[in-house]
Amino acid sequence: MSFMPELEPQRDGIAAEITSNMGNEFVKAVALLKGMDPITASALGGAASGAIKSAHAAWEGAIRRRRERMMVAVSEASRVAGGRLDELLVAALDDDTKIELLIQALESAQRTADIRRVRFYGRIAAKGALAQDRASIDAAQRVFISLAALDPVDIKVLLHMARKTDHKWLKSADADGPSLAGELPEVRPVLDAVVARLEGQGLITSNAGSTFLTSLPTWWVTEYGLLCVKELLDPSQ
Repeated sequence: MSFMPELEPQRDGIAAEITSNMGNEFVKAVALLKGMDPITASALGGAASGAIKSAHAAWEGAIRRRRERMMVAVSEASRVAGGRLDELLVAALDDDTKIELLIQALESAQRTADIRRVRFYGRIAAKGALAQDRASIDAAQRVFISLAALDPVDIKVLLHMARKTDHKWLKSADADGPSLAGELPEVRPVLDAVVARLEGQGLITSNAGSTFLTSLPTWWVTEYGLLCVKELLDPSQ
């Protein structure tokens, strides 16, 4: 009979209490050295003790959320591998690029709140690990790098642009035609930075270098950008 499930929370509680008490005494000592009276120093130490307990609980919550997101990515990778996670890991260990992609994907999954992108990381890692040729491995790594470099606002704009693949988008809402600022007014303050990042990753392109001086710059999603969107949204579903 195992008593570990009952003891584990107690162990965490004891660790939090010890840390809290140490913080309490440290703050009191510093306050006394700064010339505070003992009553004020004691009160300040008690306040610090409560803050440390709250920080400990928040830290545990953050660790738990990261673990849960990583398991979602692992589950998605296993699904792509037909449920044979062991075979996927063996395949990844066979190649330095594959294992590096797997490690980076799982690390990124832990840091990402967007569950859609968490699942994508699991899928792209599995595809890279199971690939049989160097070109497919490199392609999986390239797609991963491009999407991992984006912030949530970048993803939002990219998905919006990809909904209408025949559109060429203006940035400003002042001109005639479909504009990003007009349809996504909430991203207008950061739109220049978003467009620059998407273009830098090769996900969108523009006619900004056109020799037609009267034409306004427009942007559209590239073939590579559409590939990344399909991978992000999971074409199998």
